[in-house]
Amino acid sequence: MKSVWEDLLLLVMMNLLTILGTFVIIPAPGLWAGLYVVCNRVARGYAISWDIFFGAFREYYRRFLPFCLASTIITALIAINFIWYPNQFAGESWVPWVQGAWLAVGFMWTAVQFYVYAFYIEQEDKRWRIAIRNAALIAGANPLYTVLLLFFTTLILVLVGGIIPPVLALLGMVFWVMVGSTAVLDRIAAYRKRMGLPEEKNEVN
Repeated sequence: MKSVWEDLLLLVMMNLLTILGTFVIIPAPGLWAGLYVVCNRVARGYAISWDIFFGAFREYYRRFLPFCLASTIITALIAINFIWYPNQFAGESWVPWVQGAWLAVGFMWTAVQFYVYAFYIEQEDKRWRIAIRNAALIAGANPLYTVLLLFFTTLILVLVGGIIPPVLALLGMVFWVMVGSTAVLDRIAAYRKRMGLPEEKNEVN
C-alpha cells in the first residue's frame, strides 16, 4: 500500500485505462502487460511512467494475447463444469465429490493466475511454460502463504467494493497485480536466501 501511495495518481489512471481496455477486450492483453510491468517496478522501488506502460504494451501484447485467451477459456471451462454436474445429475451422491474436485482445480488455477503474469515479467526467459511451472511450484511449495494471500487480497477487494465502490474502480486491478508482483519478488528473495545465492540488483526491463 505504501508503494501504491507513492505513485497513486499515475497508478489510478493506469488502472482506469486497463479497466476500460478490458471491457473493450481487444487491447486488454497489452494493458494488463503494462500494468504488470509498472507494478513490478513499483515493487522494486523504481520509477514508473506512461512511456514504460505503453512500451510494455507494445512489447508484450502479442506475447500476452494467446495466454490470455487460453486462460479465459480454461477459467470458463472450470466454472461451466462446476455448475453443469449438479444441474445435469441432480440428486446423485457422487456429484459433491466431482464439484469438490473442480473447486480444487479452480483454486489451483486461480493461484497459478495470481503468480504467473508476475513471473513472466520477472523472469529473463520469457516463456509461458516456464512461468506456469514457476507459478505452480511457488503455489505448491507455499500453500499456506498462497491461501492466506489470496484470502486476504480477495477479502479486502470485496470489503472495499461493498463499502467504497469508487475506490475499487480506481485501484482494484492495481491492488491485485501489486500484491501478486510483490509476492513473487518476496518468494524469489526467500528462495535465493535459502539457497545462499546473492540478491538480485539488476534493473527490471
